[in-house]
Amino acid sequence: MPTDDDTRVVLKQYVAAQLRGQILWTKLWSLLHHGFVFGAVILSAAAALVLQLKSILLTTEQRSDIATVLTAIASVVGVISVSGAFAQKWRTNRLTKGTLEQIEIDLMDPNCDSRKLLEELKEMKRIHHLAIAGESDESRSGRRITPARDPPNPTLSERKESHQPPP
Repeated sequence: MPTDDDTRVVLKQYVAAQLRGQILWTKLWSLLHHGFVFGAVILSAAAALVLQLKSILLTTEQRSDIATVLTAIASVVGVISVSGAFAQKWRTNRLTKGTLEQIEIDLMDPNCDSRKLLEELKEMKRIHHLAIAGESDESRSGRRITPARDPPNPTLSERKESHQPPP
């Protein structure tokens, strides 16, 4: 039977490997999400510029054709971004990366509870897979865990009751 020290060593190795992967996935989804969002904006703006800038030596037909192509590409890029849930996947990977970083810090404590950390890793993985799939776990636990939504802002009266400053 492995000792707690053996379990910690295995956990450290596992968390380090998972963290390396999450850093890569977070960067990938960030690139895709932001690239597609800003790409659609830039393509739409370029379409407007092609139509309006008279210093570009193009015929009216050519301007119209180029603007139509740019607008169509911008629309497709936007649809791909939304239907691919790039924003949700980027946020989910950021949250998973943050959880792994916290567990990595916990593992620095020689008195950390390895069993508790194993359970946290299992829960993190479960939540990660549900969030990537766009699912919620309300039906099983009665609580909402999908990380793609921001928490609600407390009202002014709720902040006063809890003595919180406004955001």
